[in-house]
Amino acid sequence: MGEMLVPPGGRLRVLDGVFGVTGPGRRRHVGTAALRAMRREAPDPAAARLLERLATIRHADPAALRRVLLYQLTHLLHDRPQGHLPATAAGFGVDPAETVALVHAAAGRARQDEGQRTAAGALPDDVLEHRIRCAARRAALLPPPGGDRPLAGLLAGLAARAAAADTALAVAGRAEEQGDPERARVHYEEAAALAGDCPRAVRGLVRTHRPDPGDPGPLESLLVPGGIELRWPPGDFGDTHWRVVRLTRGEPARASPSSSSRSGGTAAATPSARAARPPERPCAG
Repeated sequence: MGEMLVPPGGRLRVLDGVFGVTGPGRRRHVGTAALRAMRREAPDPAAARLLERLATIRHADPAALRRVLLYQLTHLLHDRPQGHLPATAAGFGVDPAETVALVHAAAGRARQDEGQRTAAGALPDDVLEHRIRCAARRAALLPPPGGDRPLAGLLAGLAARAAAADTALAVAGRAEEQGDPERARVHYEEAAALAGDCPRAVRGLVRTHRPDPGDPGPLESLLVPGGIELRWPPGDFGDTHWRVVRLTRGEPARASPSSSSRSGGTAAATPSARAARPPERPCAG
């Protein structure tokens, strides 16, 4: 990836920000604007898409691009028998002024197998997309972060968010047992906001959610050949999105893959030998 960020013959600096170095005293900071300029000039569509993705990541977190490059370079050095030598880092396009420090830093990082690398690479996207349960499973595969402060911070934030979701689920469960579905719903919504991929939160919402007086509606349910069809109203409801979640007893709750929508639409539920409840609910944001 680094070769896309510097012109032919240039070198890359990554330890104190990301810079493309083209000669003595000539370096260019690789920020969001520079990435988007490279994307516009990229002849390869795949490279253009990657540069736009990097620009989006960099815009959301100015330190993210540097972390991505350090992560890649560290594993490249770990994979090479001569990865402890500065010349190996120079062979990857790193500016000679940083090669000694880079190989020293890489030597202090824990080595990861292929599964751990895949997990570490997917972890930031999981957190960004609120897939906290999935992220927690990936985090369990990783070695202790040691001196990797960004990773340690990410894992600490992930653990805190998962714990908060668990607390909300416990409160919701007690409220449901006490016959207070409205209070339960509030805490199931809290858990779902913290961990959008939590099946317990989704199932709890399916059981306890009821339309509020101000919710758009009404919904229509129709028997159609081969199943049931739900229709939700068209119109502009601001930030409201519609999400269809089907709860079939004995099976995990699951969302219709194309059910999130700002406007009117339909969703079909296929028949089942077991009782099923496919609810529709508006979601803010």
